[in-house]
Formats: sequence, C-alpha cells, structure tokens
Amino acid sequence: MGKITCRCGNVISNNGDSNPYGADFIPNKSLDQWDAKQQKQLSALIEAIRGGKSVAEFLEVADSYAEVVEALLVWKIGGEPFYDFSRELLQCDMCGRLLVETNRSNEFRTFLPESDDSHHILDA
Repeated sequence: MGKITCRCGNVISNNGDSNPYGADFIPNKSLDQWDAKQQKQLSALIEAIRGGKSVAEFLEVADSYAEVVEALLVWKIGGEPFYDFSRELLQCDMCGRLLVETNRSNEFRTFLPESDDSHHILDA
C-alpha cells in the first residue's frame, strides 16, 4: 500500500509488519472460511505426501532450494489463507483515528476515538 493520508492531514506510512500503528485482522464472519481454507491447504499437503510427492513437488518448485520450499510451505498453509481474509487496521499517531480497511483492498473508513487516551490502542 505505501502511504495513506488521514483526515487530519497526517501521512501514515504502512511499512508492513514493523508499523507500530498497524494491525491485521480477520472479521469474525470470515473466520470459518479462513479456517476451512487453511484446513484444505493442510489436507492437500498431507494427501500429496501420502501419495509419494515431496513438499517441493506439492508446491511445484525446484527441490534444490530448501529455504524457498520451507518459506513457500509456510505461506501456502498459513499466509495465503490469512491474506485472503484479513483486513488492515491503522491508527493515526497524530489524531488517534482508526483507519479500517473495507472489503475492498486499499479502501478505508475512519473512526475517531471518544477520548484522548485511545491514541495508542494498538500498543502491545
């Protein structure tokens, strides 16, 4: 995505997982679909292995790149299903607004906190 401008004028940079003012979430109504897709991916892997295929063959990549195969497997089982159903949540560090991605990629709706103590609601 890159950058998004908050209604207050502040430019929010989305630099991926290291963004302290960002989060990814799956809406509750999508949890069953996400879980089903993850289970489907895992079942397909198990069936492929039972059928004599290697993990690399299952992923349709060259077997000589072990670290690539490992990363692709993690993506196929966990990342891809999460990405398909997740949405992004950002918080403006100036005004505290929450910017919530709609079901359309890179389209956001904003929500203003009722109090000033909500400016760092995404802090761990």
